[in-house]
Amino acid sequence: MKKGFTLVELLAVIVILAIIALITVPIIMNIVESSRKSSATASAYGYIDGVKIMYAKEMLSGSDFTLDGKFNVDAEGKLDGHNVEVEGTKAKGGYLTYSDGKITEGCLTIGDYKVTIENDTAKETVKGACDSSSNGDESGTNVVFNDGREIYFNVDTGEECTVEDYEAAGGLEVQSKTGNKQGCMKFYAFLDSEDSETVNLLLDHNTTAEVKWNSSLNNTEGPSTEDGQLLSQLNKDTENWHGTEIPKNYLASWEYDNQTYNYTVDYSKYKARLITTEEIAKIVKKEEKKLEELCDDSCIDSYGTFDITNGEYCDSYIYDDSASEVYCVSPNFATGGNYNGGIVTYGWLFDNLSIGSASCIIYGCKNGQIDDSYNYWTASPYVCESYVYDNIIYYSWVVSYDGTANNNNIGGLAGIRPVIEVSKSKLSNS
Repeated sequence: MKKGFTLVELLAVIVILAIIALITVPIIMNIVESSRKSSATASAYGYIDGVKIMYAKEMLSGSDFTLDGKFNVDAEGKLDGHNVEVEGTKAKGGYLTYSDGKITEGCLTIGDYKVTIENDTAKETVKGACDSSSNGDESGTNVVFNDGREIYFNVDTGEECTVEDYEAAGGLEVQSKTGNKQGCMKFYAFLDSEDSETVNLLLDHNTTAEVKWNSSLNNTEGPSTEDGQLLSQLNKDTENWHGTEIPKNYLASWEYDNQTYNYTVDYSKYKARLITTEEIAKIVKKEEKKLEELCDDSCIDSYGTFDITNGEYCDSYIYDDSASEVYCVSPNFATGGNYNGGIVTYGWLFDNLSIGSASCIIYGCKNGQIDDSYNYWTASPYVCESYVYDNIIYYSWVVSYDGTANNNNIGGLAGIRPVIEVSKSKLSNS
């Protein structure tokens, strides 16, 4: 007959195992922590060596390349557009200062660690992240990109490019033509602040000329993700772009007939998004009234001239007040209206949009008339009583070639003009 373990013996074994665990687990965790810390330090040296190797290659090639100054490291581990080959884990942010042939100072966020660098030496590796305010900005605040500032960005490489790169690739006739969605392109910054580490950029042309917002004819469902419609086409146009941040989701909410309606545009898997009428209202300093509220049944002619400063709201809304008065609809098409020879404040919002004889030269587009894509969709619903049928809203806002924001049937056609969000560390301050 076999004799088993007694309860006392089992308890003794359990106690012994518990004591061993108490002793060994902290040791193992310390070993793991030390290994991760050492890996972060080694990766920092990878950046130090990588910068020196890059610089040496440039010098051997006979280039007049210089590298003195502070350089930001972006969220993808790249050094201000320079092709630095790095051994080890890529940094998620930080900066490096190169002077007199060495990294004089710097800070890199690598994994869960902050590695500070001084004179080619990793001085300290601790838990945490580099202070974003130190990323190449000596003032301690981020640079602010004014509304409408031209930014040239290469969506293939995810790096800033130059106006010379843009022109060399074909410039206005190629890179800013409706349908183009690759290479070095022109964007316009908007609604930036010194508190933001990223900046919104609106493309200067449509990547798709015509697409439906939602063929279901019910915008309480939001823009359609069905194949060939608005969001699926936006994704198709931009899915291979690089260097952009994941857009924030957009929530549209409104009340009608004592009932609340809303939808959320989920951008979690997208590289770009759509502009909203709320953003346009802020850009043109009309945020005290959302654009979707600027409508009234008394407007029998959406192309009349109603001065919104006197409290009259219209179905269309002009957002460019370069003329002496502010109008909520476009000036007379035949005469060119009050655009003062085509010089407009917000022409960049409707750049490269035109139709028929309505030339951008007349209506103020910055680059002139080059295509027949004459509007583009926003993500926002058009909520006006005269456009609601059976509690269903069939319209959404579009930005048009004549400087207006208009309603458009969501089963109709309008273009796609992507908005991307880019880390400021990728962009030059000049």
